[in-house]
Amino acid sequence: MKQPDTARASRFWHRFLRGLLVAAMLTGGSTVALAAPASAAWGGCDNANGTVSACVNFGDNGNSVRADFYFKKVPDSSYYTYYVWIFVDGYGQLMASNQRLTYTGRYCCWTRPTDSLPNRIYRVFVQVAIYTSSGVYHTGSISPTITYSN
Repeated sequence: MKQPDTARASRFWHRFLRGLLVAAMLTGGSTVALAAPASAAWGGCDNANGTVSACVNFGDNGNSVRADFYFKKVPDSSYYTYYVWIFVDGYGQLMASNQRLTYTGRYCCWTRPTDSLPNRIYRVFVQVAIYTSSGVYHTGSISPTITYSN
């Protein structure tokens, strides 16, 4: 009589349980992301700063994250340039460097791919820094952190 293939059964249960874990994380992550006040779908914005509000959300294709921000003042010499970073799992990538603020409203969009096989869980946030015309840091904003699996 042939013995059961325990290695194959073990791989099956490992994959099955991993799929359940990913499904649970997706559900939990979307609940946290949607709970942020005044947030974009599947993301969130920092509304604590009256000058600039950094935002993060999932990219359109599900394999990237997107950064944007809202500038709430009239640009002048004290609000002159901006920098934008996207942080994925603690590693920041500079997306916009020394760009000129020219209007009040939404500055958009910078994306960073997060495609991986096998799928994994990511923690993402956006940081925006505003500088004066003489290059001195004036104010900034850090978005809420979102957690998701692609």
